[in-house]
Amino acid sequence: MSGGRARYVARVLGRLLAEQARARRKPGDGAEERARAVREALQDLGPFYIKVGQLLSTRPDFVSPAVLEELATLHDRVSPAPFSDFEPVLAADLG
Repeated sequence: MSGGRARYVARVLGRLLAEQARARRKPGDGAEERARAVREALQDLGPFYIKVGQLLSTRPDFVSPAVLEELATLHDRVSPAPFSDFEPVLAADLG
């Protein structure tokens, strides 16, 4: 991972942690709000992290019901990435 990408990932995850801390201080459960923040962070980080979210959405033993429900939307409600974004990776890996 390049330095710029690593900084971006750290920034997104830092923002997510700050949002999670704020949501916990609010009255009420806030589970849906926290779950939405997790999904949005994964989407911001791109295709690999979306795949991680899709995988986690199949693991009720690993994530809360609110997060499970929110991550399930990553299966069919994600904007497709343009082919030009991943064409160089395919060409390099598959020739």
